[in-house]
Amino acid sequence: MSIDSVKVDADVLAGAKKKQRERPSMQIYRPPGLRSSNTPTTPTQPKSNGTATPPKEPQTFTEPPPPVMKPSKPSSSSLKSDSQPKQSSSSGSKSSRSENTPSRQPPVPSLTRTLSNVIKEPRKKPIIQKELDEIVQTFRKLSLSKDRVSIDDFIASNLENETIARSLGSYLVQYAIEEDKAMGRTVARLCASLLECPSGVAFHQGLVTSILQYYDCRDQLRVDHLRVWVGFLSFVSDLYSHVGFTYEGEMVEVIFNIFDYLLKPPILESLKIEELECMISSLLSVGYDLERQCPDELGRLKNQIRDAFIDVSEPWARKMVLLLLELCASGWNLPASSNDYYFG
Repeated sequence: MSIDSVKVDADVLAGAKKKQRERPSMQIYRPPGLRSSNTPTTPTQPKSNGTATPPKEPQTFTEPPPPVMKPSKPSSSSLKSDSQPKQSSSSGSKSSRSENTPSRQPPVPSLTRTLSNVIKEPRKKPIIQKELDEIVQTFRKLSLSKDRVSIDDFIASNLENETIARSLGSYLVQYAIEEDKAMGRTVARLCASLLECPSGVAFHQGLVTSILQYYDCRDQLRVDHLRVWVGFLSFVSDLYSHVGFTYEGEMVEVIFNIFDYLLKPPILESLKIEELECMISSLLSVGYDLERQCPDELGRLKNQIRDAFIDVSEPWARKMVLLLLELCASGWNLPASSNDYYFG
């Protein structure tokens, strides 16, 4: 046997052992941007020239870090977008709380918001003689002695004088609340008729302005002028029952604010029987209309009445709040058994 044949046999045995021990070789990581189609996926092995090469010691490969990219100069828009989250998380947290979180106080109806719903274009259709005669007769029933001259001038202008209509709206509210409470429903019917006259927009402005002025003085009226406060509660209910949603529901806003004011502490603990009677008569008068025209607000009011029934401490007040709950459940009309229980 020749030496060359022995070397060939040794090379064959060594190649077989290499195939048995062959494992996937470790590749150096390259980012996607640096890869090319010409780069081989496996490392090339040197060709054997027929001579056995001594095995090399295994080398350990460490994965190189990704290439460092030079940061480009940020634009002004990116600076703004990057700085906004930091400001909102640190220094802007106080301002965001003060601007975005609502106040815990119950909202007070503002004059600008309420009057923004008024029809801006005056009514061009003149009032017919029959309606004018009915308005004149109602004025005579009220026996308004203070503004008799202004009323006569208003009628003589065929109900078109806006300056007089505005002042007349304020005066009628004062008359129904302070001077003659018994004529509150008559005044409410008159207001509903005057809202349809050619100067109805100006009359409505004076009417709502006066109502909001009384509501703003609610704390003082409850303490010092209870009779005026009770007259105000009654007149608002009568006015809504006759006016309704003619002017997109300004009276509804006042009614719900009144309930919200009376049914929450600390006013709830000092409720007077006259106030609860006004709330009961108000729901008897306008409960059906409220349910038909604004069911969501009425649903919140029902929850508020339920909470008031739990929170109120006086037994007589709890019984009357329970009557409010039963009115809501019975369709605004108490059955005979409930009448006997509450009023018998």
